[in-house]
This record gives sequence, structure tokens and C-alpha cells, in this order.
Amino acid sequence: MDKIEELIEKKHNIRQGGGQDKLEGQHSQNKLTARERINLLLDEGSFIEIGTFLKDSTVIAGYGTSQGKLVYVYSEDYTKNGGLMNKASGEKIANIMEMALKMGAPLVKILDSAGGDIKDGLNTLLAYSKITNLTAKLSGVVPQISLVLGHCAGISAVTAAMSDFTIISKETGRLYVNPALDLSNKEEKFIGVSQYGEGEKVLNNGGATIACDNDKEVLAMAKKIVQLMPSNNMEKPFIENEDNKGFIQESLDEMCKSNKINKRHLSMEIFDDNSYIELFKSDEDVVLTTLGKINGLSVGVMVVAPEHNEYLNIKSLDRLTRFVKLCDSYHIPLVTFVDAEGFSSTLKEEENGLVLSIAKLTYSLAEATTPKVAIIVGKAYGSAYVTLSNKEGAFDMVYAWPNAKIAVTTPEKIIMALNRDEITGASNPKDKEKEVITSLETEITSPYKAAELGFIDDIIVPKETRARLFMTLDMLQTKKVIKYPKNHGTILI
Repeated sequence: MDKIEELIEKKHNIRQGGGQDKLEGQHSQNKLTARERINLLLDEGSFIEIGTFLKDSTVIAGYGTSQGKLVYVYSEDYTKNGGLMNKASGEKIANIMEMALKMGAPLVKILDSAGGDIKDGLNTLLAYSKITNLTAKLSGVVPQISLVLGHCAGISAVTAAMSDFTIISKETGRLYVNPALDLSNKEEKFIGVSQYGEGEKVLNNGGATIACDNDKEVLAMAKKIVQLMPSNNMEKPFIENEDNKGFIQESLDEMCKSNKINKRHLSMEIFDDNSYIELFKSDEDVVLTTLGKINGLSVGVMVVAPEHNEYLNIKSLDRLTRFVKLCDSYHIPLVTFVDAEGFSSTLKEEENGLVLSIAKLTYSLAEATTPKVAIIVGKAYGSAYVTLSNKEGAFDMVYAWPNAKIAVTTPEKIIMALNRDEITGASNPKDKEKEVITSLETEITSPYKAAELGFIDDIIVPKETRARLFMTLDMLQTKKVIKYPKNHGTILI
């Protein structure tokens, strides 16, 4: 055997991972192998492996293109010693992360590991520490996308949650800090799903950004996100002029007339076809946070429209804050649709820190320098208006639909305060109160009054919302903001 044949054989053996039996074991759990996952993520034939011969490594790392866009990737190989983290794997991962930082390209982390290798002792802690430190350094510089396609526990789960996007497979993904038993003693075995229950039980722990059904859907979602996001924080979003959807949506006129906001329908009508991605989805559907494109321009959209007399609570506010920080980090324009009376008034929410969550969101929106547009599509009362749609401190442009209601507080309180004598002096105060509120509510909350005072820039025809947004965001692409010199504010501490 000559040297070339020897090299080819060695590379072939490396590509077999832990051996044919282990590869079949991976498939028996409906999981793709580490290399199959990379091949689905990247363009065919584009993957270039780095550190191929690094001894004892349980991870595959390298770079390639996804729909022509440079991407760095590492994939934990469960077939090799359970994908346990050790010094060699940590070095390989750290190297690829540093390359992504230098080249200004997205990093995709494919996670499927039984934990840390206790046989490697403190070197395992060193490996995790390097990865955690680099994850923090890369944050807000290049997009980091973590794909949880197997077990992801302890500090590995923490670094996954530190990424810009954490996508989990409902079928195979397990994201947690404290395992039910010590996985590091099981590195040579395939862990049964039954030991930890169904995946749905670990999806709502706050760590996952998006949940998909299986490995293939997770990888497809990662590819979609790579195309939506700029490669780094120095790259401005560019307009592709896709023109795959008309600018007029008649259904938005109907939504305005009915005065009932359907959050998902509104977002989908605004975005180009097949570009819609919902982030931080939960059973508590008070707010909606989505990424997509408007005529080829990547845009983040928040729809704040609680239903069934709900108010904004801590969970929904923190979700909005996280989304604002994501969009601002990568200069992605932000659009907010507002139909909100205010914030939760329960004692439990107050005790749990409601005011701090409101402060976080208000600060994040005011601090964000990315183009910001607010559209009031329903109610915007008091503090909800100030936080979510104010022109003075946060938003570059503020529009309203003709059904919008804008007031310093709920109109009932204003009317009752201004007409107290008339109401209390009537023979039937309750009936008089209802009569006065009905007759004066429209006048007090009229969007035309707010427009006359300069609180909003224009009142727009709902069906023209997509067109107006594109023209406005296109104009705002050259926006520049002078910042005061400081390390950071203290509001989020």
C-alpha cells in the first residue's frame, strides 16, 4: 500500500465514526449521524474538515457553504464514546469558533453528547470553559445557532442557551442542566428516551428558541435562519428585491374592520412567502416574535396583541426583550404591531418583578440603534404606548390604523374622572356612566387626535401596511446613531 492509498484508507476509517454498529445504533433512535447532519446543513461537496486526525476527538469540525454562504460547523459524534467532551474535542471546537470569529461567518453547533468525559478529569472543565468564553465573545458578533439533536446537559446546555438561536428536535433533543442520572457512566451505551420522558417536557424550560419535529426539520430550519441573518454584525441587511408577493393585502382591511387582531395571520401577510419563522413560541400566546423578509429585506416583527382581556406579563415581556436584543445585535430592522391596554396588574406578577421586566424592555428598545417602526393596530394606552410605540424615545416612525385607540390611560378612567359630577348627579349613575363612556370614548382615543399632536406620523390604510413598511425600512437603511461612550448600561443587571 503506497502513501496515498494509506491516507485514503485512514480517512475512510475516520468517517466510520465509532464503527458500523454504533452508526446503526444512532439510526435505530431515529437520529442522523454527525456527518449526515453536516451534509444536510451544507451544500453538497462543500464541507472541508479541519482537525481530522486529532487524537481522541469526539467531534467533527470544519466549514462549508449553505446556499452559497460561508458557514462554520461542528458536530458532536455520539457514536464515538457517547460524544463525551474531552480536551481534544474542546481544542477542536475552540479552533473552529475562533475561525468563525476571524472570518465573520455564522457558526452552527450540532449537539449530541452524553456529557463530559470523567476520565479526562479537569481537562474536561478546561474544554467547557474555553467554549463558554468563546460563546460569550462571539455573541452579537457572528450568529451562533445551536442544534440540540440528542442529549445536551449541564454546561453544554448553558452554552447552547447562550447562542442566538437554540433549535431542538422534539423527537431526539434533550436540553437540561441537571440530568436524572449520571450520563458520563453510560458513554458506551445508547441512552433510552424513556429514561427522561417525552421531549415536550423539556421544551418549555426557556432554553429553546424553536422546536422542530425531527433532525431533518431542525437542519432545514438552521439553513433558513442562516439565509435570514447577516453573516456578522458589520454586515448590513441587504434588499434582494424578491418581489414574490404583492404589496396589497385586502385581508388586513377586514382585520381592521372587525377590530380583532390575528397575530400569526398579520405577520404572515407582512412577510414574503415562505420566509416566516416564529421564535420563542409558547402556549402562552400573549405576544408573537417572528423573523422574515419584506421584499427581500430581513425584518424582525413583534405583534403585541393579548387576547381574552389578557395583559402583558413577565414571561411575555422578557420574550420581547430577548428578541429586541437579537435584532439590534445584527442591525435587523424591528417592527412592532401594538394592540395592548397595559401590563399585568396581579399581585403575583408584581411580587415576581414585573416592574423590572418592563424596565428591561423599555431600556432595550430605547437603546437599540437598528431601524424601528411601530404600528398601532388597536389599543395603546398609557405605559403600553410609552414602552411599545413611543416616537420620542424609541421608534423612528410610528403609524396607526384608523381603528387605533390612543390614550393616557384606559378611556373609562379618563371619562369617569372628567365627568364625575355629571355621572354621580344622575338618577341612575351606572346607566349614565355607560352612556357617557359610549359617547366620549371615540373622541378621547381617536388616532386623528394623536396625529394632530405629533404622537404618530401617519394613519395608514391597513391593506397598504406591507408597502408602507418596505418604503419606510428602505429609507431607514442609512440610519446613524451617535452613542455616548460607555461599556454598557446597568438597567439589565
